[in-house]
Amino acid sequence: MHELAQQKLLCKLNSIETGHANIDDIARLKNELKATGEWDVDTVVNSLLPEVRKCVDMILNRDDQWRENRLGKAIEFLLVDIGSPAVEPLIAALKDENRCMRKGAAHVLGCIKDPRAVKPLIEVLNDDYVGAKAAWALDRIPPWKENPAVKEAIPRLIELANNNREELVRLRAVEALAASGDPRAVKPLISALKDKGNSSIRCKAANGLEALKDEEAVGPLIDAWRTDTSGDLKQSAVLALDKIDPEWQRSEIVRQEITNLTTAFKHKDKEVRAKAAESLGQAKSMQAVEALIEALKDEARTVRSTAAGALGNIKDARAIEPLIDALNDKEDYWVRSSAATALGLIGDARSVEPLTSLLKEKREPLSKGLALSNRNTVLRHAVEALGMIEDASAVEALLALLKHDDSVVRHEAICSLHLNHIERNGVADLLIEALKLELLHLEKDDYIRNDFEERLDRIGGINKRS
Repeated sequence: MHELAQQKLLCKLNSIETGHANIDDIARLKNELKATGEWDVDTVVNSLLPEVRKCVDMILNRDDQWRENRLGKAIEFLLVDIGSPAVEPLIAALKDENRCMRKGAAHVLGCIKDPRAVKPLIEVLNDDYVGAKAAWALDRIPPWKENPAVKEAIPRLIELANNNREELVRLRAVEALAASGDPRAVKPLISALKDKGNSSIRCKAANGLEALKDEEAVGPLIDAWRTDTSGDLKQSAVLALDKIDPEWQRSEIVRQEITNLTTAFKHKDKEVRAKAAESLGQAKSMQAVEALIEALKDEARTVRSTAAGALGNIKDARAIEPLIDALNDKEDYWVRSSAATALGLIGDARSVEPLTSLLKEKREPLSKGLALSNRNTVLRHAVEALGMIEDASAVEALLALLKHDDSVVRHEAICSLHLNHIERNGVADLLIEALKLELLHLEKDDYIRNDFEERLDRIGGINKRS
């Protein structure tokens, strides 16, 4: 019976090659064989092993446009479904003289996701034609960075991280070095902080240095924070510095840089002022708090909003009253939203009453549709902020919002209560009731409905245990 299944399959492949069938026919045949018990992995798939190499040759020995060919699609589909038995022939094909063969093998190995392919794929990362595809394939094999083969390949990865011309190859090499925990990775990761390509490479390097906690990285990370234009890298550099040397901001070069950034608030260009506020917030500089508070009064709304966000990151109590004042910014809803979020991050109970008042206010819309959208954004941030404040008065305010007229407010109240206060007395019961009411009005395929159904299941479980 299994020989018959093999014959049917090979016959179908031949019919595709001659243009009389397509990949859907292969899928249907496989389903039919599975339904009748003829598609037995241990017997049928293994009996196809002699044909796997033939299939590999057919799918890989082609030009770059071959992937659009119906037969190629069908065989690729078949090889991925065969999975494990196809891996060894595909690994062998990574060394084939035909570059299309090597590239196609890397592609299918990435689709099969077998960990045996990690080492061979690392070995071909420096192949000019195949490297980028091998890098793509590695990222599809979880968790490839923890594979023992990575440790063995550290010297090769170091070379690739700093010298390969393909950005994707450098990124994968840096990711592997960052996850390796190997002290040999420190110097190449420091070098990768200056990679001229994708900022993701520099961020991954900073993340790796954070994990390795080597003091040699402090100076280069400070330079990256000071000079790189990528906000993501600045943030990653600060996180790494905080982990490696909590006193890094005491250094003279950092103190001078923070002074320069606070001086930048006098610059005539609002973008320069906003960037300065962003950098100070990322650094969480206590030295900059007073300057950022003053920036809440800047004529440019982008500067005010960024300054509010920066104060939220720093979490200094001196900012509470100025941020409460910023909740009433007359010109921009993002300033008010940023101020609300900042107050939530600081987490002081003094913020509960002003945040709650913000939810009750009635403002006349300037442009009805846009103003309503903007108002809902402010409300959402205010409710999220209340959810972050670990205070009994915040819980009471959030519970009251479960019956608010605005569905956006109700939904955010549910999420905030669920995240932080689920185990407080009576909260679970009230949340269950609110979720059931909301589910009555949500469409079947609404993503919010799916989220709420999951929350209801989890809350119900907690409620049963308590």
